[in-house]
Amino acid sequence: MVAMPDYQSLERVAYRVSRHPYFPGKSEVVEEYIEDIQQRFEQGRLSSEQRIRLIAILAPTLGE
Repeated sequence: MVAMPDYQSLERVAYRVSRHPYFPGKSEVVEEYIEDIQQRFEQGRLSSEQRIRLIAILAPTLGE
């Protein structure tokens, strides 16, 4: 599992991206961030709960 300060940093970035106004390519940025989250989970660097939380923050912005 990732250390809490690192997870908190990932969470801050997820919130920042999700709250950012629309810009061309925002969906691609979100998709890439979700892929990065999944890779970190598969490498054992994020717990399942952390992965779910980060994706839940970002999911509403997909398709913007």
